[in-house]
Amino acid sequence: GWAGAEAAEAAFKAMPDEEVAYFEISGDFDDDPKRRVCLWDMTKAVTGGKHIPTILQLIGDCEGQSGKNVIEYLIAYQVATGSGEWKPVYAAYAYACARNDPAILNGRRASRDPNGAVGADMALAVKRNGFIPADLPGLPVYNRKSISDWAVRMPEQKFIDEGRKHLVNTIARCKSTNAGRMAIFNQYPIHISSDFTGIDNPPIVDGKRLMPDMTQRTNPRDRWHHAQCIIAYDGTGPSPRWYVLNSWGAAWGGKPAGDEPPGGYWITDESAAYIFSSGDNWVWSNADGFPAQRLDLDIFGKRQEENTRKTALAF
Repeated sequence: GWAGAEAAEAAFKAMPDEEVAYFEISGDFDDDPKRRVCLWDMTKAVTGGKHIPTILQLIGDCEGQSGKNVIEYLIAYQVATGSGEWKPVYAAYAYACARNDPAILNGRRASRDPNGAVGADMALAVKRNGFIPADLPGLPVYNRKSISDWAVRMPEQKFIDEGRKHLVNTIARCKSTNAGRMAIFNQYPIHISSDFTGIDNPPIVDGKRLMPDMTQRTNPRDRWHHAQCIIAYDGTGPSPRWYVLNSWGAAWGGKPAGDEPPGGYWITDESAAYIFSSGDNWVWSNADGFPAQRLDLDIFGKRQEENTRKTALAF
């Protein structure tokens, strides 16, 4: 799981200043808090109308699985606006780099326990070592043994060489609901790490499976360190809601009440503020995706006129 606030702050302080961008959305954009923006609308446009599969993590590699989700949603937007080809990402690669790259650890000791990382190290890993497609020859099938083996050593050089062709060019901390809303409005998923976790089969409230706030939880086991991914914001109801994609498989959490992908849940604005207060939440942007090879435009359905964003995360 998430290695915790103390480890995350140590990782952030170990980062060279030039690696981290100040979070700012540049250019003109609509910041109306009453809007609804769901990143899966874009992903379904490039995957034949299907949601990206929700993977079940098999050890405490939620940081890696959340990172995989962020990259796949980020690439989907770039593909939909005319850049490259969408492919699934191999989660173990960035997770291994985040835990073992001496340049990222910067004097901190790598753990021999395959469970756990922090969002700051994941962010720096995708910026320095990038990400790799899941269909790359020579990659083992994701299972408990393979992820446990990968987690305790750096990937082979041939995979690092490939990963560095696909870098995330900008990383920035996301520290408030205002910043989070701006990120989602501009099609940036948010990699989140905190002690806010979901409980299975949350109740349906106003047409959404809504996770209880921390103040409503009486069982201490309903709180533990975990990494997840925010992929939607809905301000059209009485109060704002955010959609959190988990990494416990599509069957977890109950059947979605709406069009959201399975394996996640909605949270209140108060819960989102609680998550962002952890200090280890990151927005990644401008990924060097996969060059298009055989792009069938029919998968877009009725292709919308391309309207490339005027906005971007600024250094």
